[in-house]
Amino acid sequence: MAQINNQVTLIGNAVRTPELKVLGNGTKLAHLTVATNTVFKDKAGVRQERTAFHDVAFFGRSAERVCALVTKGRLVALDAALSYRSLKAIDANGVEFNAKQVQLAGQAFQVLGPRPQGAPTPVEADAGEVEGFEEFDEQVEVAA
Repeated sequence: MAQINNQVTLIGNAVRTPELKVLGNGTKLAHLTVATNTVFKDKAGVRQERTAFHDVAFFGRSAERVCALVTKGRLVALDAALSYRSLKAIDANGVEFNAKQVQLAGQAFQVLGPRPQGAPTPVEADAGEVEGFEEFDEQVEVAA
């Protein structure tokens, strides 16, 4: 029987530079928002473009790497696991209802293309002391 994976792949631009946060239990967390575009023709045959924004959470070493390598506007490819969270919400009329929130947990990412012109260099030229620094275009996997 073939293995079935819960995996979403997105390619888009980072909406903002992610920031590293440390949770109360010491877990490192980074949220990366990626914008993707869908181009289509409407009923009149006019070309339309729709942008969707996807919030992806990275944890641990992957969170550190995302913060070190991804800046606003960078084109990134990422794999994430999809899950849902149930929550109570209130509509505009004050009526409470049950809602589902989509959650994406980042599993791997890759920065695509050259660094934008004028973007800061992630590591200074004299950073020979830094261990574990690798090229931008590598695949980063989340440790299980």
